[in-house]
Amino acid sequence: MNAENNMKYPLLSVLLLTLFAACSKDNSREDKAAWLEIRLSPEMNSSAFQANANYSNIYGELLRPTSFKFYLGQFKLTKTDGSIVSLDQYNLVDFNDTASFRIRMEVSPGQYSHLQYQFGVDSARNVSGVQSGPLDPLLGMFWTWNSGYIFLKLEGNSTASNQANGKFEYHIGGFRSPYSAIRTLETDFAADESGQLGSGQTLRVNLSVQMDNFFAGAHPLRIADTATVMTPGERAAQIADNFAACFSTTNYQVQ
Repeated sequence: MNAENNMKYPLLSVLLLTLFAACSKDNSREDKAAWLEIRLSPEMNSSAFQANANYSNIYGELLRPTSFKFYLGQFKLTKTDGSIVSLDQYNLVDFNDTASFRIRMEVSPGQYSHLQYQFGVDSARNVSGVQSGPLDPLLGMFWTWNSGYIFLKLEGNSTASNQANGKFEYHIGGFRSPYSAIRTLETDFAADESGQLGSGQTLRVNLSVQMDNFFAGAHPLRIADTATVMTPGERAAQIADNFAACFSTTNYQVQ
């Protein structure tokens, strides 16, 4: 064996040891990770809420949605010891992209008792200028004429609308008092093993979004009376109340 070969083998050993150490580190991190997964199911008239499908609201008004997007974010998990895991991110849910119905985030293992999350975009992000990712203005959810995000966009056609081509448009937003459209939503977990999240496991929370309540909530919304809401204000805040009432936790489990 010549001197050149003698130099190759130690070098190869060093490379293999470095690679093994890196893999061990990655595996160790993966073993320590746990996950929160939110699965959303928008529904209306006891069926999936989909683009270009026909529905009727509680007032018998026929409607066909063409666009439906909204922001969820700022997820916070509370452990039974009182500590809080905060996930500072926003997600744009779009019913033309079913992949957006599944939100998955890394969290620490532990016994969890409570989940809190937010509809809308917080005031700091609303005035932070051009942003990227789900908050990119190119996604069509930012008012160019008024600093701030559109939290929810529901558009479509209805025979009850008095607008051209029977259009209805609800662009809901606003973060300033007294007509903030930001809403906080919550889910409690049972005080047993159902909230115990171990390393490598996923806490999956299934949320139903019952769009019947969008029109039939605490603030009745008839398309014939109000076919468009396009600015922040009292009516937008009322519709935000209705939309918050659409959310309910159907079940949750650790997998």
